[in-house]
Amino acid sequence: MILCAGGDIHGALDRFYEDVLGFEAALGVRFEWVLHVGDFGVWPDPKRIDRATRDHEGAGDFPGWLAAGRAVPRPTVFIKGNHEDFAFP
Repeated sequence: MILCAGGDIHGALDRFYEDVLGFEAALGVRFEWVLHVGDFGVWPDPKRIDRATRDHEGAGDFPGWLAAGRAVPRPTVFIKGNHEDFAFP
């Protein structure tokens, strides 16, 4: 199994998956899974973001991905960090 791990993207999904796919191309492999290790930035309702997130990048790309029903390009699991919407399933 080929796994890609990353972290602390704070909702910058577009950039993160561009990097994942670019990393694949550079290595000449296809990742079977992506593991995100904290601060993924899952804020479906931008009004609920915490102060630290609001003071930096805000809700990031995630609300747009959710609204558009976009799927991630590789199966992804994530460990919640301290800047996530813990009320979101």
